[in-house]
Amino acid sequence: MVWKHFFCPVKFNLSKHLLRHVTKLKLFRLRCYKNAWPGQGLRSIVRRKKPDYVKGTANKIFPNILNQNFKVEVPNKIWCTDFTYLPQKNGTMRYNCTIIDLYDRSAVATLDGNHITAELAIVALTIALERHKPNKGLILHSD
Repeated sequence: MVWKHFFCPVKFNLSKHLLRHVTKLKLFRLRCYKNAWPGQGLRSIVRRKKPDYVKGTANKIFPNILNQNFKVEVPNKIWCTDFTYLPQKNGTMRYNCTIIDLYDRSAVATLDGNHITAELAIVALTIALERHKPNKGLILHSD
């Protein structure tokens, strides 16, 4: 298999097994960077997989009133929240809970923690409510 690019020609053969697991673009970039700067000590970063998910019991399940309609005409009417996994160099994880306003996609509140818990989400929501003081009728959407 021969891949050519205007700034980094690369020639190599791959087994079918490897081709199934590595995209052409990732492999192309890795080979180009390795060939472009020899002796620079470049190496790949291998990240651990996400920690195993332990399903708990839901406190209360609410109906989905957004139905994928994420267009909002006024600020502080609909907020969305989600957790992000942040791997650290020492192998541990940090978790970030961010709340954004769907009106302009700005971050309303963000908070980091060592554990992914409801407490982290509650504290982030408390910070957001204290900062922005939204009117009644605010919708908070979460996964």
